[in-house]
Amino acid sequence: MRRYETLILFSPDLNTEERQGILDELSRIIQSDSGEVIEVDDWGMRQLAYPVRKYTRGHYIRLEY
Repeated sequence: MRRYETLILFSPDLNTEERQGILDELSRIIQSDSGEVIEVDDWGMRQLAYPVRKYTRGHYIRLEY
């Protein structure tokens, strides 16, 4: 089976429950297409190299499936 990796950048305005809800939905979509979530790696809040939509910080999560 092939392995894929996606790096997700969340807005710093989202709280933990909102981020977890989005990750649960993504996991459900992956599993509905016969996929399997292997690892969810929370990198936490980090400084962005350049502003994205006027944000200078973002919450990074790496998803491997």
